Amino acid sequence: MHDTQLMLAFADENMMDKMLATGVRVYVPEMSGYSDEFDRMINKDDMMSVPPDDVIDPLTGELTMPGMKNYGGGDVDATYRLAKALDPILRRDQKQYQCYRKIQFPALLTFARVAERYGIMIDQDHLDALGVEIAR
Repeated sequence: MHDTQLMLAFADENMMDKMLATGVRVYVPEMSGYSDEFDRMINKDDMMSVPPDDVIDPLTGELTMPGMKNYGGGDVDATYRLAKALDPILRRDQKQYQCYRKIQFPALLTFARVAERYGIMIDQDHLDALGVEIAR
């Protein structure tokens, strides 16, 4: 099991965008752009309204709305291929790889278990003040 965002951070600490599509463009170029059409056409704030299958205009034959099956399947495939491409890159530096496997990844799993089960308390006033400070 891997976390591709964490792997991207270890593979290139200067890579600002660690999103799946960006990692794929860099490390799995044969899949580059696999989600571009979906990303361009779909409001990801409303994923529940995405139909399972592509919606094709019967008159023009053009795609009017991409479906979830191709996108979801593409994400799974891209994540697998990205992890497979990044693993040997991380293994080149054994100390860094051990930090990823024995410290960072287990810590991430522990955090996820706690956050999923109990949620996280946020001091909204402090968060707002921090936002103001960062904006300066």
